[in-house]
Amino acid sequence: MMSVEECRKILEDYKSTDEEIEEIRDHLQLLVELMFDKWFEEQKQKRESGDKIKQNHGGAN
Repeated sequence: MMSVEECRKILEDYKSTDEEIEEIRDHLQLLVELMFDKWFEEQKQKRESGDKIKQNHGGAN
């Protein structure tokens, strides 16, 4: 996880307290985790669908 100092460098024009920066960072981290989980599940479903198609066609393309 990024430190408050690293976040402050990115948000250089945004004047805020450490607590506000921590809150922003934590919310963004949660959002990224949710997005990654959704993407990962979609990729897993695509792989499983592809495997079923290969099984139904004997693995031939």
